[in-house]
Amino acid sequence: MTIYLKICGLLLLLACCTQPLHADTSSLNITEHNRYQQLTRELRCVVCQNQALAESNTPLAAELRQQIAEQVYQHKSDAAIEAYLSARYGEFILFKPTFSPKNYVLWLGPFILLFGALGLLMKLLRQRKNTNLQAPLSQKETQSLEKLLK
Repeated sequence: MTIYLKICGLLLLLACCTQPLHADTSSLNITEHNRYQQLTRELRCVVCQNQALAESNTPLAAELRQQIAEQVYQHKSDAAIEAYLSARYGEFILFKPTFSPKNYVLWLGPFILLFGALGLLMKLLRQRKNTNLQAPLSQKETQSLEKLLK
């Protein structure tokens, strides 16, 4: 019985000490709530790395969702909220990073690789085409070939 009480006490303590995993969005109207949901889907959880803030259950994601809800309630623009979070956590938090010099490789890299691969493929096809075209046999080569075939 004492073990049961200890376990219940521990569970009660844990329940009191944990943060809620969902932000309090009760003060938001419908338009603000839709903006909040859109922002939490467009921003990445820093801990989970490939999950949106809306999907993540980490305490940091819950804190970020709460910050977003507060900023939406304060009528800050989406761009201002994203700028605030990317200044604090880096551009990694954005699923769609900005087109800036430090991200040129990220945005242009696939196209450069594609054009490079197409250029290499064309070069290989031209080389293959040129090797298939053979010069006609000289008279001496024709005579030696006829001797071998007889």
